[in-house]
Amino acid sequence: MSQTTMIAAPTRLSQLLGRTDFASAIAPATRAVARYQRHLDVSLSSVMLHAGWLINYSYWVSLNITVRGLAISKSSLVRVTVAIARGAWLAWDSKAMRRLKGKLAFEFFTLMLTTGHHICVVLLWPGWWLFAICTSMVWLYLA
Repeated sequence: MSQTTMIAAPTRLSQLLGRTDFASAIAPATRAVARYQRHLDVSLSSVMLHAGWLINYSYWVSLNITVRGLAISKSSLVRVTVAIARGAWLAWDSKAMRRLKGKLAFEFFTLMLTTGHHICVVLLWPGWWLFAICTSMVWLYLA
């Protein structure tokens, strides 16, 4: 007896269900996941692009605020320094300060012209600096 096999033209249903391996079984789910990942990629790239713009804008705003703050603080420092210098000069040149400077000068000259001259010479002798430097050099050398 001869065996004859009949070959039929494939139908659409047989094309879809022709292979029964694992890859063909999960193909619809894989396509859905790939489509979801594309949508997620587009939406996340848009979010990341906007976040990058926001970070760039924030950087330039903070840089601008810092530079302006530096300029303001510098000008304020100059103004405060000038105001303090003017106030110090007005205090130094006031009538009460001139009287006090005159009294201190009189006391100093009185001390220098009387017996206090020797005390001032000992205290204000410029050689003390030389003596202190030599002593500290010897101390550092021997220590």
